[in-house]
Amino acid sequence: MIRRGATDEDYERCVEIYNALNPQGPIDLTTFDDRPCVLLHGDAGYALVKESSVDGCAFTMVRVRPEERGRGVGSALLAAASVEARALGKEALYGRVDADDKAALAWVTRRGFVEISRDIEQTRVLKEVEPHPAPPAGIELRLAEEGDLEGIYAVAVEATPDLAVDAELRALPYEQWLRENAHSTFHVAVEGGRVVGTGTLTPFGAVEDTLEHELTAVLRSHRRRGIGAAVKREQIAWAAENGYRRLITWTQTGNDAMRSLNLSLGYVERPDSISVKGPLQ
Repeated sequence: MIRRGATDEDYERCVEIYNALNPQGPIDLTTFDDRPCVLLHGDAGYALVKESSVDGCAFTMVRVRPEERGRGVGSALLAAASVEARALGKEALYGRVDADDKAALAWVTRRGFVEISRDIEQTRVLKEVEPHPAPPAGIELRLAEEGDLEGIYAVAVEATPDLAVDAELRALPYEQWLRENAHSTFHVAVEGGRVVGTGTLTPFGAVEDTLEHELTAVLRSHRRRGIGAAVKREQIAWAAENGYRRLITWTQTGNDAMRSLNLSLGYVERPDSISVKGPLQ
């Protein structure tokens, strides 16, 4: 029997299942602060369904305990997730598969999913002291203030369609973007009072000494001036000052500029996940 999660206990069960599958990057209940739609199949697994940046798709992740696989739990959850996606007015599903999980990749492929991007995990171990960068001419680098949020979102709206993904992308609606970034730390590049570049750091699940890079972006009119690199260097310095020991990010294989920048800043990499898009089931 599949049911929709509603209580803290339901979300705690999702946390337990996720952590059983991902012990190297555990999460806690704060991951579900915005109370997204989760569909529970007893203690065997769950599906997460919500709006996504891939046009026409609901972001969907099905997670099943290893000992429960091969019993139809995943198929039942994917079908239930499709019902929720239709209710959101979506025509397809979008999700991620670990590049090392050949069985999961085969499972989604048999159901009509195709690869739309491949992400590389890049990790930077921080020293106790990291230098702050000199900002590009005319640019101020600083932590964001509440009044910067609309400017940060404007950069995200312009930059999201430029990501190296074989699908049409758009930024999330503003209110949802705010909810999903409730625990984020933004750094901004400002010129003449206007936000022209931004970088986002978010908690990495329940791993207290680690932060995850989300979108690092610059307005098209201000690219190739070193602003993105300066923002990322400022994030590195700030994270070290605040006691963090590691930064982690996922970069699309087609995003050569960001991948090269991260490597030049000391990030090391390994293949990690494949983004897939497929039909409602």
